[in-house]
Amino acid sequence: MNAKLIHRVTIIALLALAFPSASFAGFFSVGLTVAFAPPPLPVYVQPPCPAYGYIWTPGYWAYSGDDEDYYWVPGTWVPAPEAGFLWTPGYWGFAGGDYVWNVGYWGPYVGFYGGIDYGFGYFGEGYAGGYWRGREFVYNGAVNNVSNVNVTNVYYRTVANNNFYGSRASFNGGVGVQARPTPSDLLAARAPHRGMTPLQRRQVAVAQTVPSLRAAINHGRPSVAATPRAGIFHGPGVVAARISGRAPVYTPRPRQPERRASTAHWSPPQRTYTPQRTYTPQRTYAPQRTYAPPPGGAAPRSMQVLHNRPAVNYAAAPRAAPRTAPRAAPRTAPRAAPPPAPRVERPHR
Repeated sequence: MNAKLIHRVTIIALLALAFPSASFAGFFSVGLTVAFAPPPLPVYVQPPCPAYGYIWTPGYWAYSGDDEDYYWVPGTWVPAPEAGFLWTPGYWGFAGGDYVWNVGYWGPYVGFYGGIDYGFGYFGEGYAGGYWRGREFVYNGAVNNVSNVNVTNVYYRTVANNNFYGSRASFNGGVGVQARPTPSDLLAARAPHRGMTPLQRRQVAVAQTVPSLRAAINHGRPSVAATPRAGIFHGPGVVAARISGRAPVYTPRPRQPERRASTAHWSPPQRTYTPQRTYTPQRTYAPQRTYAPPPGGAAPRSMQVLHNRPAVNYAAAPRAAPRTAPRAAPRTAPRAAPPPAPRVERPHR
């Protein structure tokens, strides 16, 4: 580790120690905010891995604004978007009196997920379910259910709390889990990563349409807690939540009755007639002002002539009849006398 990276890790560590745990709710990518706490995590067993190369993504409580209630998104197996990527689960964090959802992501390292004990390798910090060796994923058989799959890349390392009966709190801060991100968690969050894959989004979309997965109906014990493949909620391998004395029962938040105005003595108001505005005549014609000579001086001669010229009342003066000149008789030229007949001389006899 070079000196620049050591300096960066030291600064991030000091920031992690300087802020309380509740301040990390919403520190990373924030999805939505809810005014009441999510239910505790249910207890269930992991379905078998469907094929080699699939990685486990734990179930969690999502929130539906249409139903105003939490609903359970079952855990499932999905392939990684690319070799070397691991899944960092999302988590709820308490901040400012509300519960903020921090979305999960794929990346080369597992980052901070609120210290939530999702089980099956996600026990609050890091991931103990396996690791990448080149382009091959090596499974921890003590954590993952890979007994039915022909997988040779398996090791067995017992991890504390691998029975998935630890704390069932589903949010960080407040009365939930008290955990802070480590310097490596903060570096993982800033490393290049990706969001959910299409199969994960399909799992969420199908879960939102199943009424029995709503917390108000299942009271924290969903009928489908985990599935072998995303989007398939029926068939072999689908498991329900276990009823255990250590799994608390969720009491849904009481709904407030809708407020509706009484219509017993109400009648629609009558619309009064508003007359249109009256006609306003246009402004009258104002004659132009007459010429006033400047004080102490006479007006120019041309202006005096025009100014002193008497006004003519054209309306009172009788209109003279038009003059018509007598029509002259047309001139006829005198007819010319016919030429004399030629004289014919007779010969003398």
